[in-house]
Amino acid sequence: MAPPDTLFGDIPTWTGVYATSAVAFGLSALLMYHRVFKLVLLGKRAGRLDRPLRRFIGAIPLAFGQTKVLQSVSFRDRAGLAHVFILWGFLSFVFSYLVFVYGDATWRPFSKTILTETG
Repeated sequence: MAPPDTLFGDIPTWTGVYATSAVAFGLSALLMYHRVFKLVLLGKRAGRLDRPLRRFIGAIPLAFGQTKVLQSVSFRDRAGLAHVFILWGFLSFVFSYLVFVYGDATWRPFSKTILTETG
């Protein structure tokens, strides 16, 4: 079964994919603003905008290296390792789905070009 080239006979598939994504991301941003950012903005400012590049670079090992989670890994307690594998597996799936959904929506043979016939 192949995906359709057009939606309702007139609209190209890529237009539908991008329009649906724009609406979903816009709605998510609106909900995030109302439920999270408005409440955060009510609080007192912490003054953490000094040295933004240094802070950003310092956050990279915490977020992608999972250094805090891996601090307590031992032979008996390996839950941190499972957390890291789950996180990186999730990130790889998200990246591949984004690449292939948006790539194939724009140019049909995109995934066949990258994966080839044998995978």
